[in-house]
Amino acid sequence: MPQKINSKLINKTNELLLTTEHIFSFTEIFQKISNLETKLKTLGISLPTAPFIYSLLGKEAINSSKIEGSTLNYNELYYPEIKNNLKIISEPEIRNKREIQNLVEIYRNLFVKKEKQSIYTIFNLKKIHKDLYNFADEKLKSNLSLDHQSEIQKQVLPGTILTNEDQKNRIADKGGLTILQFILPSEKMKYLKYIFQEIDRSKKVNKTQALRMLIKFHPFFIAIHPFVDGNGRIGRLLLSHLFTHFGFMNHSWIFLSHFWKTERIEYITQLNKVMVENDWPDWIDFFLKTLEKSTERFLKQMIKIIDLYQKLFKSELNKVEKEILQRFFRYAVLNRKKTIGYVAKDFDISSQSAYRYFDKIIKLIDANKNNQSFYFDKLLDILNLKQ
Repeated sequence: MPQKINSKLINKTNELLLTTEHIFSFTEIFQKISNLETKLKTLGISLPTAPFIYSLLGKEAINSSKIEGSTLNYNELYYPEIKNNLKIISEPEIRNKREIQNLVEIYRNLFVKKEKQSIYTIFNLKKIHKDLYNFADEKLKSNLSLDHQSEIQKQVLPGTILTNEDQKNRIADKGGLTILQFILPSEKMKYLKYIFQEIDRSKKVNKTQALRMLIKFHPFFIAIHPFVDGNGRIGRLLLSHLFTHFGFMNHSWIFLSHFWKTERIEYITQLNKVMVENDWPDWIDFFLKTLEKSTERFLKQMIKIIDLYQKLFKSELNKVEKEILQRFFRYAVLNRKKTIGYVAKDFDISSQSAYRYFDKIIKLIDANKNNQSFYFDKLLDILNLKQ
């Protein structure tokens, strides 16, 4: 028997009941992030740049893809000595790699460039989907099923929202668990416009209203399931962006896919419970646990970076040496010749002096040399970019 559409799933965001304890717990988490941002500013540490933010964005894209079954790792995408030896043996693996590379680039464009206009529009949603599958003009295949007994195959171009078939989309099994969709294709545009309007409205009301929308967005988007493929990854991408969009933090520090990848079965189970049973209390608790664990993991990483920063800056350094050390914290990998050129120009010193200062810093941080590039391995290890 086909499932009935869950009309209670898409309800007014202000009907989501958050207890005082919930609000306090979420507020406490965001306060920890705010305290961290204040400490970084006080210390003069500028970390929301490459490679730090890129490492967070890249790993989030990869972890989000792993939830969908990918096995590709960060180093297989970005470390040439590993990537060159990677043996691609099938077309699906090639597609998977390209999709992840595209997803990483979408994250970077979205979170680093910070578009001034709202990304929560139908036009931008279609663009994100096109960008995810921009490696070919081929159509994407979708199995559409009304009763899970019969199937028809539909091929559509990337960026196409399925609205013409009066059938429910059969979403692929995830580890033996099938996510069921409850929004008919003919209703998708209506509900997409609704949640985007709710995002804009919630931002203007207050933080509690924005928190409700933050919690509810992901189940909403998965239930609507606008595209034939990529919905989970795009849904998690947009959810990550909401943290800064709603002003809960100044920079995109916290991403949830690492925890959801680890607790994949519970993640899918909780999504199903919302869509099938309208069970929001359990989803709220699970979302809170996800945010707590993700924040705890991030803060431990940041404490290590701050400790390393304070230890190194205790050394007797002149202003040029401090600038070079700051650049290593900012970028982790520096080209010797280019850095010396920048420093010599900025501080109006000779190249010979700049070389001497640079060499002092690479000894201080025990940098690893590769041709003209020097790697701040202690920072890279904290960022887990070599694992």
